[in-house]
Amino acid sequence: MTVEVTEAEIEAIAAHFNMTADEVRVHHTDPDPDDSRTRVLRNEKKACTFLDGNQCLIYDARPRPCRQFPHVHVGEHTLGSRIESACLHSSVCPILYNALEEYKHQSGYHERGGEQL
Repeated sequence: MTVEVTEAEIEAIAAHFNMTADEVRVHHTDPDPDDSRTRVLRNEKKACTFLDGNQCLIYDARPRPCRQFPHVHVGEHTLGSRIESACLHSSVCPILYNALEEYKHQSGYHERGGEQL
C-alpha cells in the first residue's frame, strides 16, 4: 500500500518526532515510483515505516490517506466494494481491524465452535 505525503505532512511528522523535515524525507520516505515529484511513506517488511506492531507511531500526525483509510466516505468507493482488500489490510491497520470488529458487533455476527451463526 502506497501512502503519498505532502510537504506539509512531512513537516507535521517531523514536528511530531522533533526532527527536521529533511530527516523525515531521508529516513522515512521514498520518491513515488509513479511520480518523481512526490514522496511516499517508506514500507519496511511489507508495512509502513511508522507501524510498530499494530500501533501507528504518527497517529496524531498521520497523512491524509491514512486519515481517510479505509475510504468509506460518502460519494467515494464503499467498503463493500473492497471488502477483500479491507480484510487483507486489517492485519496491519489497527483502525481498520477495529472498524471490522465493530461492524461484526453491529451486524450481530457471532461465532460458535468455528461456525458462523
